[in-house]
Parts: sequence; C-alpha cells; structure tokens
Amino acid sequence: MQFIDVGSNELTGKVPDLRKLQKLYHDNNFGGFLPKSIANISRNLGFLHLHNNQISGVIPREISNLIGLEVLSNLKKLGLSQNNLFGRIPSSFGNLTILLILYLNGNYLHDSIPASIGKCQNLEWLKLSQNNLSGHIPKEVLSLSSLSIELDLSYNQLVGSIPKEVGYLKNLGYMDLSYNSLSGPIPVELGSCVYLEMLNLTNNHLQGAIPSTFTNLRGLQVLQLSHNNLTGKVPAFLKDFKFLQNLNLSYNDFEGALPTKGVFNSTSSVSIVGNRKLCGGITQLNLPKCITTKSKKMKSKAHLEVAIPLILGIVVLALAVFIVYFRWLRGQRKEPFPNNLLENPILRVSYHSLFKSTNGFSSENLLGVGGFGAVYRGYDVLMMMELPLQSRSFEAECEILKSTRHRNLVKVLTACSGFDLQGNDFKALVYEYMDNGNLENWLHFSPQENIEIEENK
Repeated sequence: MQFIDVGSNELTGKVPDLRKLQKLYHDNNFGGFLPKSIANISRNLGFLHLHNNQISGVIPREISNLIGLEVLSNLKKLGLSQNNLFGRIPSSFGNLTILLILYLNGNYLHDSIPASIGKCQNLEWLKLSQNNLSGHIPKEVLSLSSLSIELDLSYNQLVGSIPKEVGYLKNLGYMDLSYNSLSGPIPVELGSCVYLEMLNLTNNHLQGAIPSTFTNLRGLQVLQLSHNNLTGKVPAFLKDFKFLQNLNLSYNDFEGALPTKGVFNSTSSVSIVGNRKLCGGITQLNLPKCITTKSKKMKSKAHLEVAIPLILGIVVLALAVFIVYFRWLRGQRKEPFPNNLLENPILRVSYHSLFKSTNGFSSENLLGVGGFGAVYRGYDVLMMMELPLQSRSFEAECEILKSTRHRNLVKVLTACSGFDLQGNDFKALVYEYMDNGNLENWLHFSPQENIEIEENK
C-alpha cells in the first residue's frame, strides 16, 4: 500500500505507525504525541499532512531523519498546523532541502524562528502564524526567493524591524506579518516585491511614511496598514492601482488631502478612521475640507483685518486705563490720609515706622520737649511723642483734633498707639512738618534770626 487518504473523518487514537506510505492525510481526531517512529515511514514519503487533529507534544527531531538524513530529501510537503504542538521548531528543518510547503501554524510553538529554514531553497509556502514565536525575523528566511505563494508569520510576538532582505521575495504573492510587535519604518525594499497581491502589516509599531517604492506594487488587491504609527501623506499613486479592492489605513497619523478616485471612491473599499489630520476625500467619509495655499492667504488676510482693529482697541483702552490710574494716583498723593483717620487712631502707623523715620528718636531730630511730651522731626513729618502716663491727655487731644479745622493750625496726619522696644506704652501724634520756624521765633526774634528765617522761606 502506497497511498491512504483517511482525511475529513472522525478517526481517533494515536497516529498509526504506517510504512511504505506516500501520503497520510489530515482532518481527523488523532491525538497523543507525534511518534518518534515516524522516522520509520518509507523513504518514499512525499506528503505528511497531519493538521487539524489533536496531536500534542514537541515535534520530534527524528522527523528530520526518516532512516537517515538522505531519506528526508523526498519530503516535499509537511503540514502539522492546528494541533497542540509546543516547544521549539527544530533547526534540523533546514535539512529538508526540497521541501515545498511547511505548515506549522495554529500551535503553541515558541522561541525564535530557526535561521536554518533559509536552507530550504525550494520552499514556496511557509505558514508559522498563530504561535508564540518571538525574536527577530531571520533575514535568511526573507532571502528565500523561492517563496512565491505565501509567507504568513502573523499572530506571534516577533520584534525588531523588517529586514531589508524582504526585497528578495520578488515572486511572493501573499505576505502577512500582522499582529506582532514589529517596529521601525517600512523598508523601501518591499517595493521590489512586484507580484504581491496581499500585504498585511496591521497591528504593529511601524513608523514613518509609506515608501514611494510602493508605486511598483500595482498588482495589490489588499493593503492592510492599520493600527501602526505611520505618518506623512497618503500616496496619490494608490488611486491608480486598478486591482486594489481593500485599503485599510485606519488608526495611524496620516495627514493632508485624501484622493477621491480609484479605491478612494468607495467607503466599502477604504478605511481611514483614526487619522485626524486627513482632509478632502469623498463626502461620505465626512472629512474636513482641505485648506489650499490661496485659502490660507485669504484666511490670514481676514485674520489681520480683524486683528488690527482689535489690537488698536486694546491699546487705546489700556492707555485710557493708565491715564485714569495715573490721575487717581496723583490725587492719592495729594490727599494720602482720609478725613476720618482720627476716628480710630490706634495702630494707624507703627512704632517701628516712627523709630526708623526719626533715626531712632535721635537727639539730632529732637525739636523740643514740652509738658506733654517730646517733638521730633521725621521724614517730612513732625511727630509729637507723648510722655508716659499721659494716656488721658492723648485721648482728649485726639478728640479735639478730630473736629478742629483752621488754616493756621498744623494738620494732623495720623496717630500711633502701641509699645516701644522695651515694652512700654507708646503714644504719638504725627503732624505735617512746617520748615519756616516756630511761633516763638516769630514773636521774639533778633535781626540775625529774622535773616535766617527769611532765607528759609
């Protein structure tokens, strides 16, 4: 028996130890581990399809032996997808020199993709998707110019940038690198894959603009670039791709005008959600209108027409406020103390202010001493300081001065009531200072004094 096809049934149990087979088909419920005795299957084995079963465990190294490495040269198709296989992909797969198809998708394989797969110079179809593969994409794999049907590495945990060796896949028709953690720019070398019909780079961390070399990919039918960090303008040449039926640019940071022809003329063919800087496009996409250079100039001119009168108005208003404030300030300087200041003279001015103004009540500033206290000259003010135990006289004098107004009497400015540096009771009245002498000098003056007084006027 050289051929058996038991696919698409409900056969269970372990994978049988069959010999002299050329094909062993899939879609059953075979379970258990992949037996090491698979190495005993005939050297004529050309197809081994065990996908869509319940096979578990690791891929045995013996699968690359099959009665010696020479025997393996007859194996052309190996399908182990949609099982429960785990562990690493054996590096010995690099010995499958005439392997055409390798399906390992839909398992629990982990670790990196073996670079040795790059030795499979006849490989046309490679599917490693839906596993837990990590690390970088080996440049040796992307250098396989024999890959012409499909390269599917999606739904893994691959990192790093897409190697520039991807440009060697000039005959590839289907490439899916979506749902990984790839970063960096889209390599310009990808524009060399002129036979691509489907390119899916969705859900990665790719950055930068769509390369201008993509203008060579005129056979594209599906282009998926959503959920990345791509920027720049949407290339206008995409509107000329006659076969492009599905374009997804959503959730990037594209900007500028969106074309309206070709694939961009149908909301069912293009998706641009999540790109807030885009404008234009067909009305059904509800994008804002683009502002042309002419519109920008007109808008700037309109803004100036509004801004100039507004600025002038603000300047005039500020000037008016300044003039009013200046006049008010001058009025305040002319009348610095309100009329009702003596209604409650306590703490109108502090002891420390008077102490400083009279240079510490120095003898140089002492003008005289009377029965009620001493009189000092301060900075442009005259201060009468009450002697101790004269609080009643002080209060009485304040009451009288509150209601006394005469052009020949010195004006009272303010009062102070508190404590000195020794903690003693301190009371003082502050008068306006007059620098033309005193009444005694004017009533009893000598000629010399009269001259001095005249000079001081």
